[in-house]
Amino acid sequence: MLKIALFGRGKLGKQILELAPKHGMQVTDIQSADILIDATSQDVVIQNIELALDLKKPVVVATTGWYDRLDYVKELVKKTNGFCLYSPNFSPLIQNLIHILPQLKLDGYQVKIEETHHTEKKDTPSGTALALATALGGVPIFSNRQGDVVGHHRIIVENSYERLTLEHEGFNRALFAKGLLEILHRIGSRKGMYSLKEFLC
Repeated sequence: MLKIALFGRGKLGKQILELAPKHGMQVTDIQSADILIDATSQDVVIQNIELALDLKKPVVVATTGWYDRLDYVKELVKKTNGFCLYSPNFSPLIQNLIHILPQLKLDGYQVKIEETHHTEKKDTPSGTALALATALGGVPIFSNRQGDVVGHHRIIVENSYERLTLEHEGFNRALFAKGLLEILHRIGSRKGMYSLKEFLC
C-alpha cells in the first residue's frame, strides 16, 4: 500500500485525506511516507519542498503562487537527485485543455481568459489561468474573487465575425484531490522536476 503524508489541512488537504483510502493509500507521518504532498500556501511551500528533498522523498505540489521560484527548485531537485511534480490544477479536463490550446489557430483573433475563485484564494491570477495563458502564447487574464467558487475559467476567442468560448468549472474540490491521487501510483522511482503536462507526456 502506498503511504503518503500531507503538508496542509486546508480545503484541498481535507479532500485528499478523505479520498486517499479509496485510492488504496495510507496517510501516515512524513518520516514513514513514500510520497509527500504539499497543499499549503505560497508562504510555506518552498520550505516544505526543501524538507521533502532533504528527506529524499518525492514531493507533489498542488500549491500555487510560488512559480517565481521554479528555477531555484529545479536546481535543488537536480542537486539532491530528487523528484518534484507540480501543477496548479490536477483536473484531467484542465490537463486536456492545456494540451489542446497550442493547437488552435488564433491569428486574427482577440483572446482573453476570465477566471473566478473563492475569496480566500491568495494568488491572483490563479495558477491555472497562468498555465492556460502560457499554453495560448500569453494572453490577458481578468480575475474575480467571490464567495466560495471552487474554480471557473473561461477562454474567449473572438473577432468581429464570430466567438468561441471554452469554459471549465469545478463543482467540488474533490475533483482536484481525485486527479492528484490518481497520479501518485505512476511516480515510482522517477527523478527530476516535472510540470504535470511534462509528466504525462
